[in-house]
Amino acid sequence: MSAGVETTIEKSSVEQLINLLTTRHERPIYFQIIEGENGKLECRQVEFITPEQFAQLRNVSRRTVYGWIDKASEPGKDPLDFVPPMYRQPNASGIVFDLHEAVLWIKGQLEPECKPS
Repeated sequence: MSAGVETTIEKSSVEQLINLLTTRHERPIYFQIIEGENGKLECRQVEFITPEQFAQLRNVSRRTVYGWIDKASEPGKDPLDFVPPMYRQPNASGIVFDLHEAVLWIKGQLEPECKPS
């Protein structure tokens, strides 16, 4: 098989994978690439949750979570005392949380290297 044919097959496979992933999920899929142990790159899928979903996870009201977000935004306060790290998705408004980080935060196990700089 020639190199041109192999490249076409690889490209076709990637396109099929992209189509499968985007049609199966209602929400965008994000991947995080970080330097892991021994300097190796690691990739993990990141799933974001909304403040409403975080409220359900914590078994509190939506209003309570938004109160925590307001307190976390006050100058001189450590946001992580109130909520897990907050993000804004590209081309979207509103705050979201990384589900994995949110669970670690709830358990009190969010490691300093997981905290955004």
